[in-house]
Amino acid sequence: MLNNRPSDPIHAQSTAAKKAYKKAIEYNKKHHWRDWLEKAEDPDIWIAHRYISAPAMDRSATRIPVLKAARNGKEVTASTNKDKSQILAHTFFPAQPPSGALPDPEQIYPEPVCTLNNITRNQIRRHLGRLKPYKAPGPDTIPNIVLSKCADLLVNRLFHIYSAILKLGIYYGP
Repeated sequence: MLNNRPSDPIHAQSTAAKKAYKKAIEYNKKHHWRDWLEKAEDPDIWIAHRYISAPAMDRSATRIPVLKAARNGKEVTASTNKDKSQILAHTFFPAQPPSGALPDPEQIYPEPVCTLNNITRNQIRRHLGRLKPYKAPGPDTIPNIVLSKCADLLVNRLFHIYSAILKLGIYYGP
C-alpha cells in the first residue's frame, strides 16, 4: 500500500499537482469574472447584481475582484466593497446621460406608415405568459412573477388600460 510508504515521491507529486490545479482554477475564475464584468451589458448587469447580492458561500473570499475605473482623467483602483460599489453605481447609473442619448427636440419625424391595431386580451395574456418571472421589476415595482401568476385576474383590467393608452395616444414617459 502507498500509505504505508510516506516517503514515496508520489505523495509530493500528488500534493504539487493538487496545488497547481487549485491555483489554475482560482486564476481562471478571477480572470473570467473580471472579463465578464468588463463586457457586461443590459441582461448581464442584473445577473451580476444577483451574484453580488446573494449571501457569500464561504464567508471569507472576496466576491468582486479589484476594479479599475477612470475618474477625472486618473485611473482609480477599488479594493474595498464601498469603493467597488461606488464605481459600479457610477458606471451603471451615471449622473449625466451620455451625449446624444436624448432625441433632438428639433427633429422632424415622418408620419407613421400605419396605425396601431387594437390590442386583444389574447395578446395581453400571451405577453404576460412570456415574462421572465425573476427579472427586476420596472418602475411600477410589480414583480413579473405576480403579473404572470395573476394573468387571468389582470387581463381585463390591463385590456382597458392599454386600449385607453392607444386610443388617447398617452404613453408612459421615461
